[in-house]
Order: sequence, then structure tokens, then C-alpha cells
Amino acid sequence: MRHYLCCGWLAVVLFFPAASRSCFPVTLDKYLFCGKNGNIGLAWKEASEVLGFELSQCYGAGYEIDDVRVYHEIETAVKGKDIICTDSLSADAIESEYFVGYAFKKNLLVVQQAVMVWCLRNL
Repeated sequence: MRHYLCCGWLAVVLFFPAASRSCFPVTLDKYLFCGKNGNIGLAWKEASEVLGFELSQCYGAGYEIDDVRVYHEIETAVKGKDIICTDSLSADAIESEYFVGYAFKKNLLVVQQAVMVWCLRNL
């Protein structure tokens, strides 16, 4: 089986499934992935299969992920979703007053390490 590991937390989720189930009890949430059928979208699909959360996709026609509910209108797609994830941001989004920038990423490794330590201690 090919694994689509492209995000740090997905690596944790897929390689430590027992730990991830105890660490991330939000598997009943409804996730929306906004992006095309590619490595990141397929990683989200695989994570949803491992953890059992509901995943749907919003993107243009012709880029659908197999066996994932797809929406082509964002207004419809976001209704009832708990978590919305994106593949990449458009120039409009980056230039928006709501874009917080990339500086927050400098702390992601520390957060990932903290989650791993907690999971391993709570198996």
C-alpha cells in the first residue's frame, strides 16, 4: 500500500495508529479538505480511513479524490464541518487582511514533539 505522508502530524497518525486513537479523540469530527486529488488530499483520505473521521472535499470538477464526497461550491461544502483544511493558498488569500503569515510554523516541531511524548506516555 502506498502511503501519502506529507504533513508532520499525518506521519504520527499513520505510523502510531494506537497512540493516535488515544491522543486524538476528535475522530468523529467532520473534516473538509479544499484541494485537488494529490499527495496532500490523499494523505487526508488515508488519515480518515485510519482514524475513522468523516472527510469530504471541495474543489473544481476533474480533480476529485476517489471515494470521498465532493462539493464544487464552497458555500455548500463548509456547512456542518468542524475542521477545514487547505492544500495551498491563493494569492488573494495571502494578500487578505485575515492571513496571519507563516511565522507560526516555527513552533510546529515543538508542538509535534509534545504530542508524540504525550501519546507515548498515555498508550
